Amino acid sequence: MNYNEFKTKLIDDLENKLNNEFDISFNKIYKINESYDAMTISKDNIGVNINLNKQYRMYLDNSYDYAYQSAIHIIEEGFRNKPNIDMKELYDYNVMKNKLFIEIISIKSNTDLLESVPYKQIEDMAIVYRFLLNNDNGRASILITNQILHTLNIDENTLHNDAIKNAQIINPMIINDLSEVLSEMMNEDYSTKERIFIASVADKIHGACVIAYKGFMEQASLKAGGDFYLLPSSIHEVLIVPDNGHFRLEDLQVMVKEVNENEVDEIDQLTDSVYHYDHKEQLFELGDKYLQRLNT
Repeated sequence: MNYNEFKTKLIDDLENKLNNEFDISFNKIYKINESYDAMTISKDNIGVNINLNKQYRMYLDNSYDYAYQSAIHIIEEGFRNKPNIDMKELYDYNVMKNKLFIEIISIKSNTDLLESVPYKQIEDMAIVYRFLLNNDNGRASILITNQILHTLNIDENTLHNDAIKNAQIINPMIINDLSEVLSEMMNEDYSTKERIFIASVADKIHGACVIAYKGFMEQASLKAGGDFYLLPSSIHEVLIVPDNGHFRLEDLQVMVKEVNENEVDEIDQLTDSVYHYDHKEQLFELGDKYLQRLNT
């Protein structure tokens, strides 16, 4: 079967299985660093998305029955582990603002997504906003769209300021010496001459957002002993490299690009850029901009 034939058969079989107990719709889903054709199964304001592109790859790699049973499992697990939320609360900003947190993503890789959500730009990255929810398996969240923002009847500046403040409570930042982290993980001594630091949040999920936290640049500068380069290891963490003359921007840029190409899953990538913080000017900027400013 080609993709269209597979999609038609899977949809028909799922509709028969669900027996009109659920609402079914089809749309294009835009998530961070990915998009896909989706079949959305909804009931009582809760929806579960079936990634039709992913299910087709399962069919090609295994069998149709494997892909079909996988879709059934996704639906069952989705409704079994649905977030515990009162839909009335979702549109009450006085309640939900205490659940706000942020993520930071690539603008280039998420142009379609960013058309439908409020965001604030930091160089070639964007801060987006989420509400933290709870379910039986732990953390779940809702990305705040322009539609949700309109329903909440607040402006983007209010959303941004409240999200930055609350994110640091929900997901406090952590800055550690990279060699100490590696030594602890591998149970070996990874001491190095150059001190490099790794920054993330407590649960290490979407921890690159710490670069937007109030006070982060100052704390990172203290760790680095002054100016530093910031390397986007992934959407989950960033590296702080002291600008002490031992590292060339060009070498760091090559390293980030090669690591992204060979080591980091596409959905976990932030950018290929290297950034610089000038602690005297209190200026965070792309590394190339820093060099241009330095040479003018």
